[in-house]
Amino acid sequence: MFEGNNGEIEIPTTITPGAVWKWNIILLSVIVLVLLPLLGLLWAIILIGLGLAGAVTFGLIAVEIVDFHGALLFNPLDKTRRVIFPGLHLKLPWESLEEGSQESLRRIVSSTGLENLPTNDPAENMQVHLTVHKRLNVSGTKDKPMKPEDAAVNFIRFHSIAVESLTTIVRKEIVKMFSEHYANREMEKLLDAKAIQDTVFPVAGEGANNAKIKEMETRWGVLIGVVLDASNADEATKQMKRTPARAEGLTTAINTLKTSGLNAEQARGAALSLDETADYSEKKYRLEIDAPDLKNLTHVSIMPGAFGDDKKKGGKK
Repeated sequence: MFEGNNGEIEIPTTITPGAVWKWNIILLSVIVLVLLPLLGLLWAIILIGLGLAGAVTFGLIAVEIVDFHGALLFNPLDKTRRVIFPGLHLKLPWESLEEGSQESLRRIVSSTGLENLPTNDPAENMQVHLTVHKRLNVSGTKDKPMKPEDAAVNFIRFHSIAVESLTTIVRKEIVKMFSEHYANREMEKLLDAKAIQDTVFPVAGEGANNAKIKEMETRWGVLIGVVLDASNADEATKQMKRTPARAEGLTTAINTLKTSGLNAEQARGAALSLDETADYSEKKYRLEIDAPDLKNLTHVSIMPGAFGDDKKKGGKK
């Protein structure tokens, strides 16, 4: 599904800026200089040790990220963000975990559904089942692992856009790529989903479509996987294709039945009754007409609805 690293994840190293160490050392030095004259060396060490333990426990100067996750630390003083990956990491007292920034590095966001795409014949349309996968890219490829600083950049880019918006944008672009392919071909050449996918997105990674995918991956720090699950004519196109064949078969059946002794209307009725897809029904009525004053009566007309399903009450004629 994802090329390059076969879906495997390498956990990046967290880069802790030198400024974080510097400011924590400065703050600790100030606390030592204040407490040492007041409490003496022993009590100052004990109190500082307890204070550091509490600061770590309550997340004041350190934060722990669980395995296979990452998060953003926000510094309100200079309005910057930095990324931390699994482990216990030093932080500034005024840095805080950005709400909603914790992300599973293994999470795959998928969009799946049906799309109707026109072919080169305006009367023929294809219905395709398309799945698009996205995952935060912090691993690079098997041959070229990603540097920690690049992984951090991808994490920030991924969180620069809402997941729902990213899903919509990426799927729209990929549907457009398939639409361009379908619009130049006949329906009969658009039934092999795997062949179509290999043409639109060559396995070698060449071509304009793969270049566009790479561009989107770089822009938002993700890996994108595309799967064309199925490609078939839509129902209207299927019905249109079936009509000539049905008409030819019906004509053949009527001619065959006529040679067996049925007249044209009887042969047509019999042929239609054998066609399960035909909208045809036959009703028979036995009529007894009492008209003593019309001795020369030869034809009778029945008003529509006299024997129908509208349940209207009719009279004798």
